Amino acid sequence: MSFTWGFKAKFADEFARLDDVQQDKVLDFTDLYEAHGLADFSRYPGKVTPSWKGLATNHPDYAFTYTNCLWHYHVGLPNYTPTIHGKYQTSDWVLHFQWKDWWMQGTHIDLVHLYQHLTWDGKFWLPKPDYLEDK
Repeated sequence: MSFTWGFKAKFADEFARLDDVQQDKVLDFTDLYEAHGLADFSRYPGKVTPSWKGLATNHPDYAFTYTNCLWHYHVGLPNYTPTIHGKYQTSDWVLHFQWKDWWMQGTHIDLVHLYQHLTWDGKFWLPKPDYLEDK
């Protein structure tokens, strides 16, 4: 099976301006994705999860993340932190991606944005709608 990925327009421009370490972390994720897809999250050192997970269905971010099929991956920036149960690791930075046909185990994702997991006030950071636009 072939697993493919692409960039959303805004992140394609930003990716070129990321430093080498940041670019490498993104490309480490895409290498794993190309090799294994997303059927088995244990193949990834960082946590992979839908961005609506844990939100109440009436939370303002739920509709945005669910309808746009937004997921995120903890890339290990600045480093990984093991969790208590040891199933995955988290980090301060996450890579947001769109997996439009996740319920069918789709084989294509689009990278949306790389940024800190939480805002200064402890809220989950989400990319703005313009980050979801295609080229």
